[in-house]
Amino acid sequence: MKNKIEEFLNYKGIPKEDIPTIPLYMDQLLGFFDDYFSVLKIHDEDKLLTKTMVNNYVKAGVLNSPEKKKYDKEQMMLLNLIFQMKNILSINDLKAFLDFYKTNGIPKDIESVYDEFNKIEEKEFTYLKKEVERINDNEPTDKEILGYILDLVVEANIKKRLAEMLLAYVVENDKDKKKNDKK
Repeated sequence: MKNKIEEFLNYKGIPKEDIPTIPLYMDQLLGFFDDYFSVLKIHDEDKLLTKTMVNNYVKAGVLNSPEKKKYDKEQMMLLNLIFQMKNILSINDLKAFLDFYKTNGIPKDIESVYDEFNKIEEKEFTYLKKEVERINDNEPTDKEILGYILDLVVEANIKKRLAEMLLAYVVENDKDKKKNDKK
């Protein structure tokens, strides 16, 4: 398990340059993501992204429908963002975030959002890697590890709730601005 954690902490995300420029069919798409996301699996047999998930994102309007059953580079970047954010935001909140970002974000293109996400993710992994190294240097007991797990869970929960509240705030604030602009 230590190797798995070390491998996870060295995860670099999917570089924009590695995303295929040619559109992919669903099976190719899933294979591509499965290769990159394998480090995120807790158990080797885990399926992190499935055809059903992708189809649900399309049905929910979070991801555009494929053209001729193929997904282009922009859709693949968006699907990666959706995959990474879905554990924190509901599909409706994800849609609201992406819609708001497309309308009000600066800049508005998905590549910029993707680059920003990857930069923040890399910073977080660097921090966590140092934190885990610090903890491992002290040869922690199981009780100390459980305490660290609790810290991570509480921090993740608080940050998730704050993200949801901030998203609700900016979306509502934007609606109010649009109402006032129409008057």
